[in-house]
Amino acid sequence: MIEDAISFPRNSDDWLTTLLIGAILSIFSFLLVPGLILQGFLLRVARAGANDEVEPPTFGNWIELLVDGVKAFIVAFVYGILPAMVFVAMISVLAGGAVFSALSGNAGAAAGFGVLIAVVVLVMLPVFLLIGYLTIAAQVRLAVTGDLGAAFQVGTVARTAFNADFFVGFLLGVIVGIALSIVGSLLVIVLVGLLILVYAQISMYYLFGRGYGKATGDSSRA
Repeated sequence: MIEDAISFPRNSDDWLTTLLIGAILSIFSFLLVPGLILQGFLLRVARAGANDEVEPPTFGNWIELLVDGVKAFIVAFVYGILPAMVFVAMISVLAGGAVFSALSGNAGAAAGFGVLIAVVVLVMLPVFLLIGYLTIAAQVRLAVTGDLGAAFQVGTVARTAFNADFFVGFLLGVIVGIALSIVGSLLVIVLVGLLILVYAQISMYYLFGRGYGKATGDSSRA
């Protein structure tokens, strides 16, 4: 699958144009709308991967891309909001306890609160990694089905996420994405690096989609 993923972004006559548009959207992603459009495009890439398509998608139907990007954002927000709220609440309470203890001159209690903060961070780190993993699975399900509600069918999303085929696709996607991103980051000063970073994202989401397709056999948009 790695060879397919690396060659996939180039399997189109317009591949350089696609990378250039993606790079421009990345540059202006701080304006939010360009970033959402790019995310919508990456969902389109994931769907192509799930369908085992040979040719990559291109930018077009911008409103659809924007809407899909908004949907992807909603999925990420909903999946992440509860653990984030729990984390912030716990850290706030413990930090308040540490400050109060320090101001009261109780150094031992302040140190104890500090240890508890460190424990919470260590415990929540794998939780956030798991949430991120489930979010990717949910977003790919959204891409394939075209149904926002399907992304919140947590039982189905979890079964897909914990399927070996999806995990392999996800893991390979992360590896390829990181490897290409390192190259792109080193070359970003000469601008071609921006194209490589978009290339990395396309390859990564293609592998996410391939993993989903193999895990579920669901290779068509409902």
